Amino acid sequence: MYIRPSVPHRVRVAPAVVLGETDRSTLEHWARGRSTPRRLVLRANILLEAARGMQNLEIARTLRTQPNTVALWRQRYRLHGIRGIRTDAPHPGRLPSILASSIDLILRKTLHERPPGATHWSTRTFAKATGLSASTIR
Repeated sequence: MYIRPSVPHRVRVAPAVVLGETDRSTLEHWARGRSTPRRLVLRANILLEAARGMQNLEIARTLRTQPNTVALWRQRYRLHGIRGIRTDAPHPGRLPSILASSIDLILRKTLHERPPGATHWSTRTFAKATGLSASTIR
């Protein structure tokens, strides 16, 4: 029978958060603000608790959130300061449903060509000429 030797468990310690006086007063204002969005109140409380020396697991338990949420906002503050807390990170958004080459074709035909035997394009004739659907052209 194999008995695993006792290995001391290393606890990861989150980096300290040191708040300047301006940042501290801003965070305290957000933490107690009634009209402050909830997400901003949570972020402010996370940082205030971290500045008091609390670790991520303890903050997560106290504020009833996830430890990775605490770690995220602690890290964002260290990287971007108070600006990183105020705004959410940009998201990439949805991929375009129309290819750039199709958009170029539509613009070129609209600006520089006329349909045969007509003075302007209708949605249907333009769709036929480009091979795209009428709703895409619309």
